[in-house]
Amino acid sequence: MPFVNKEQVRRAKDVAAIDYILKHEPNNIRRSGESIRLIDHPSISISDNGWYWHSQSTGSKSALDFLITVRGYTFREAVLKLMKIGMN
Repeated sequence: MPFVNKEQVRRAKDVAAIDYILKHEPNNIRRSGESIRLIDHPSISISDNGWYWHSQSTGSKSALDFLITVRGYTFREAVLKLMKIGMN
């Protein structure tokens, strides 16, 4: 199991959810006013201010939190995914 170091974690935390979603899930979004919505999770809205999952009353600005909370990744898996796809 690959280890994640503090620098990788810091860089992963800096990735904005909107940047990740627009780049890696472009076929899973639809425009809704000033934000976008996920097709597979219509209760989630995404804007420059971050993502918010209305039905779960949770949200964040980071792609790391999005991958963990919405996509079900572990912390380590999410950090490694963001490093692997070059979102840093």
